[in-house]
Amino acid sequence: MYDPKTIQDLATRIETAFLRRSPRWRPGCTGADVWRRAAELLCELNATSPEIPVDPELYVAAQPMTGDPWTTLTLGSSVGRYRRRIGSIVRALRTEIRGEVLRAERQLIRGMAVETVLLPSNDDLSPLGCFIVAHRAGRPELAACFRGPASEQHVGCPLYRQACRNLLPVEAYPAVLPAQELAAADQASRTTASIQVN
Repeated sequence: MYDPKTIQDLATRIETAFLRRSPRWRPGCTGADVWRRAAELLCELNATSPEIPVDPELYVAAQPMTGDPWTTLTLGSSVGRYRRRIGSIVRALRTEIRGEVLRAERQLIRGMAVETVLLPSNDDLSPLGCFIVAHRAGRPELAACFRGPASEQHVGCPLYRQACRNLLPVEAYPAVLPAQELAAADQASRTTASIQVN
């Protein structure tokens, strides 16, 4: 679980993000409890659903600005809006990365060499797209060339991991999997395997 210092840091970031979006809002009788409660909700969500990132700024951005942070940030509906926003982003990233991979694989089917398709001058492919295409083409040595930049792309937006689930095995993804998510992915794959066996 999250320690009090982490909760406080997240609460400060939530307050800053809220005030940036609602500069005319005045605290009045609302104290620091509202920011702390929002931070706790965000952490509780991540604890039960590790695929949902702890991103205070995005959490605030997912909410309508009604003026009252209690009703905007601390209700079950606040968590639901954030979860839906994350889902929307993942779907958009999935569409983007799948489009890259399919375009590149069409070129491979037409007979282009994988090295040619993955040239640095190919603006149609992101580093993660290159990594996936090389991996799917059975070229691990070529995929390794893109691992660093693909990992950087992941750091910029960790939701790419979810977006790539149908394109790449979990263990092949080019960024280290957090222990909690690795355990969840392992459990999910065992459950899927047992369903297929039965």
